[in-house]
Amino acid sequence: MGLSDRFLQHEREHHLLQNLFASSGQAIESVGERGLDLKEALVRFGKGRVGAALFGGVTWVAEGVVQGISEGAGRSAVIVGSAIAIKSDGLER
Repeated sequence: MGLSDRFLQHEREHHLLQNLFASSGQAIESVGERGLDLKEALVRFGKGRVGAALFGGVTWVAEGVVQGISEGAGRSAVIVGSAIAIKSDGLER
């Protein structure tokens, strides 16, 4: 009996997936309710001077990270493209 057969047999006996989905639904509902409370608190905080300054700093950092990733991906594409061109040029000769 293979590992997958044992897993399926164990799942059928104990209804693992059914229990997992039932408990995850309850967890998602609870997180969703708390998420709304957190959102309201953040909106209130963001309306003040400190919140606006903090939000501006976080935005600046996030933009820098995204720009760095984009730049790195662009340079990598150029390097890979050059390597492919050199390799295909060498095969034609």
